[in-house]
Amino acid sequence: EAGDAQISRACRRRGTLEGWVAAAQELAPYPVAACFLYASLAACLLEITDADNCILDVACPTSSGKSIALTFAGSAWGCANERDSEGTLFQKWNSKPTYIERLIALTSGMPLILDDTKLAPSPDHIAQTLYAVASGRGKGRGTTQGIAETTAAKTILLSTSEAPAIGATRDGGTRARTLTLWALPFGSTAKEMRPTVQALADA
Repeated sequence: EAGDAQISRACRRRGTLEGWVAAAQELAPYPVAACFLYASLAACLLEITDADNCILDVACPTSSGKSIALTFAGSAWGCANERDSEGTLFQKWNSKPTYIERLIALTSGMPLILDDTKLAPSPDHIAQTLYAVASGRGKGRGTTQGIAETTAAKTILLSTSEAPAIGATRDGGTRARTLTLWALPFGSTAKEMRPTVQALADA
């Protein structure tokens, strides 16, 4: 399918490993932003360690560097620039539930990146997505000839929000698998942080 091919084109290499590592080291003083990167890299270990899917949600005011930290975390796997026309791993919270379910199945072992919960059409949409990720299994569906195959996938959801995403759900299992960091990714929204955030974006 064309959409599958577009996601596959996002998994491409640009630049050098040395340049990427040098940029990653700039995250060391900022543990919240670095946590996105750690979680991104950990997605491929879930299958190996037989660990459950989980969710990392960074909640803080807008214009604080959340999206840049998310983009860099995705860059471990390919292009996570939301404006790239060739293909990107960077997705928004307004993506349809079926799209998200199939994307998780397609990219099992990789992180799922969803930016900005305020774009979600409803709190129910957020709750359904969190539950789908935490359960790790797609919806059962029937076909004209029987039962469709269900998908099972391993992933870690990397999410940004202005208010904690778990506020949309009362499901205890989902809440238990969600780590909410209510903090500024780079410690401040002050002007002095802009050069650091811009340098990371450029890298």
